[in-house]
Amino acid sequence: MIVFALRHADRTTTGDDLSPAGHKRAQLLARMLAESGLSVVVHSDAVRAVRTVEPLKQKLGNALTVKEVGFGDPNNPDPDFHIAKVIDFVKAQPAAAVVVVVSHSNTVGPILSGLGAWPVAPIGDNEFDKLFVLFRSPTGPAGVTMLRYGAPTP
Repeated sequence: MIVFALRHADRTTTGDDLSPAGHKRAQLLARMLAESGLSVVVHSDAVRAVRTVEPLKQKLGNALTVKEVGFGDPNNPDPDFHIAKVIDFVKAQPAAAVVVVVSHSNTVGPILSGLGAWPVAPIGDNEFDKLFVLFRSPTGPAGVTMLRYGAPTP
């Protein structure tokens, strides 16, 4: 299984939507991954995560399964709930699946760890250009590499 994991694209400073730079980054992500064999996307219920996957949905249409995973009780969001549900969902996919996980700066690392990766460096508050690629084997340890995509962020 191959899992691409990333934080949502650049957000606005005043709300939950993507900034113009974020929309460009989401378009680039779709261009990069549309021909990768991708069949499944899992994302949080935040508007910025939804907007990050929209270009992928437009490119792949019905060939893409999209799963939204929230943070449990909307009045008391629980990142651990989200992390556990995403990990369970990804692990339930076929071994040959190519999956994209779009989450948040504080959840991408724990999701990768839960899928068998070694601990990854934290994602900074203003970092939107990290793209992790996890190679998950049903019989051995997972391998992970980190790439940068789009315009550099601090």
